Amino acid sequence: MQEQAGHARSPESAPTGWVDLSGLRRGTRRWMWALNVLFVGLPTVVVTGSALAFPVTGGGTPSLLFALPLWALVLLFAALTVRTAPRDTARQGIGVDTDGLTLLQEPALWFGGRDAAVPWRNVKALRPAVPPPAATDTVVAELHRGPVPPGLPYWAKALDGSFTPTPPVDGPALLLWLPEAHAARLRAEADAVRPGVWRDLSEAAERRAPENRAPAAAGPSSSRSSHWMDLRGRTLDFKGWLVGIAFSAYLTAALAVLPFVLPFIQDTPLTGFWDAVGFYGMFALLFAVFAVITALLTRGLPRRTTGQGVRIDAEGITLVQECKWWFPGVEIALPWRAVSGVRPDSRTRSEGHRDLVVAIDLNGDAPPARFPGWAVPEGRTVSVMPGNPRRDELLRMVADVRPDLVGS
Repeated sequence: MQEQAGHARSPESAPTGWVDLSGLRRGTRRWMWALNVLFVGLPTVVVTGSALAFPVTGGGTPSLLFALPLWALVLLFAALTVRTAPRDTARQGIGVDTDGLTLLQEPALWFGGRDAAVPWRNVKALRPAVPPPAATDTVVAELHRGPVPPGLPYWAKALDGSFTPTPPVDGPALLLWLPEAHAARLRAEADAVRPGVWRDLSEAAERRAPENRAPAAAGPSSSRSSHWMDLRGRTLDFKGWLVGIAFSAYLTAALAVLPFVLPFIQDTPLTGFWDAVGFYGMFALLFAVFAVITALLTRGLPRRTTGQGVRIDAEGITLVQECKWWFPGVEIALPWRAVSGVRPDSRTRSEGHRDLVVAIDLNGDAPPARFPGWAVPEGRTVSVMPGNPRRDELLRMVADVRPDLVGS
């Protein structure tokens, strides 16, 4: 009988190691509160204060109508934050004992909790997914059989096409997104009760089939050299996004101030109730539209500003976007056995600009994942755009590890 998951035990109920993950989202929540205060709370206070201090009509009631959409946004964000607070602040972590791993989020207030048990008899190995420079470690729990346990906490997920670990996994697996210190603690706890279950990258590579390792020894450069090219800011839409968010934030702030400044500048204060409603209603609608646009653009901030680039080592080529704030990160591995060649190429944009790119030709179709903005998958080719002056540098990095794959 296949046993994948059972009722998880509380960390106090058995002789167990405990990797505490309770503060994992503390930084993210602080950033979300800061953004809410900056883009919603502050304009709400300014608009409400202005309406009360400088009423355009008797009693200032029509002026306060402009503040109603802002207060609605404040209440919405506050409700969403309060709703998710127990889930994020509940005691949670990974229990490690002689029976296996327990992935636990304890119940708190209206959050019912989540738990999943992974017995050792179904764990093939625990190992890191990638070597540095990734800022957040990803621990892969390789399983003998699936499906993966249900009821996973938010920091654990089943391996799917959105992420390809290095070295690749040839069966069902769990991904545990852990900071470096917590990953090291998990390793120590697992080694204490199950010696040998943790494997380093070199050990995992040695266990791969001989035919998968053979290409790494081809050519004169069979060294274990590793290269990293930083591509932060190279996302195709980075400049357009930067201009867009600055323009949208500027208009949002302007629309919060103009309704109370224009009547005094024009020296024609509104006296009719419906005139005031129409005037402030128009600005309220425009403000709501641009506030939403600014919020949506802000969501893309960590994806574009996080550490990212191309790593080239003995295992293959890895496209990396590190985890930052609410962005979970992306790491797409292209192992050497899947690469048929690497060559210089070029792409012409619709406006006529020519980009020099490094084309990675694959033996099959590109992985079904969301690629970083500086990499474009097209059938059996992935085009990496490091910037025209750096294309040759990237080709030299590949040639240093696998000269037999680099074409002219």
